[in-house]
Amino acid sequence: MTTCTPTFDCSSHVKDIDATPTSVICAVDPCTADECCTVTPSTTATDTTATDTTAADITKIETDLSSLTTKVTGLETTLDDVKTAVNKLKDLKKEEDESGSSWNPLEWFGGDDDEEEGFSNKDNNLFLVLAIIIILYYCLKK
Repeated sequence: MTTCTPTFDCSSHVKDIDATPTSVICAVDPCTADECCTVTPSTTATDTTATDTTAADITKIETDLSSLTTKVTGLETTLDDVKTAVNKLKDLKKEEDESGSSWNPLEWFGGDDDEEEGFSNKDNNLFLVLAIIIILYYCLKK
């Protein structure tokens, strides 16, 4: 009569060694792994690893979410700044339109007013433009 030894190696088998290996009677000598390895392994160790991995994943996701939230808040602030700048430009344009002054050279000759017909040079802008052109001509002429 042959029994399993307490040091029987079950590492290549899916099951673990029996709790009392010396009480297991083997049919052949030496005992086989199917005879000595009869205990289904505990999944506690695997579950702990899975839980640790899941906890690590959750922590990483929380960190990433926090980082994304910070970036979105920064983008919202930037968009608010852009909106403010656009509103300021709109206000300046409105003031310019109301005052009638402009830095556009095409508007120096009276603009496109539908109320009056013909040529208008109320502020002597034409004279100023012609004077600048003549001065540039003589300055650049060699």
